[in-house]
Amino acid sequence: MKITRAGTGKMAALAVCLTLVFLAASAAAQERILLSYSSIESSNSVWVVARDQGFYRKNGLNAELIYIGSTTTSVQSLLAGDVKMANTAGSGVAAAVVNGADILMTACYLNTLPFQLVVHESIKNAQDLKGKTVGISRFGSASDVAARFLVRSLGLTPMQEVPILQVGGATERAAAFRAGKIGPV
Repeated sequence: MKITRAGTGKMAALAVCLTLVFLAASAAAQERILLSYSSIESSNSVWVVARDQGFYRKNGLNAELIYIGSTTTSVQSLLAGDVKMANTAGSGVAAAVVNGADILMTACYLNTLPFQLVVHESIKNAQDLKGKTVGISRFGSASDVAARFLVRSLGLTPMQEVPILQVGGATERAAAFRAGKIGPV
């Protein structure tokens, strides 16, 4: 049950270009700006590459990248003004806008959910998942949307047949899985 990832080369370049255009419009000489990203995976490497290659500095920004391990928390930081730009899943932005937030999503460089349902070796089929707990970062996050989609696609009902538990980012979910606190991650 693997959802494949779209190629990241062109999407990464597009994301970096859009970010620079967006930020350069309001940039002063080496303006300090906080940018958040909500997952530690290869698709988020565009932000680190842009920093390491000096793209932000070249456009007058002293960009500091900050890891906020959940889309929902990242959107809250954006709304509070703690960060100026957040790399988040559309689910968090949509939920905030539906609830009256004045934010805008400018680009989407992933058109798929890059998640896998990782299960204990004792689980051989979908029915074995009944009663097992799936770990996500936070309700409303991309991991939540992906978990619910994957559970439904297996013919099971999220929360009723397969409980979903907020655990934290990928590192925390892996630790919870190893400790037996959650079944599939």
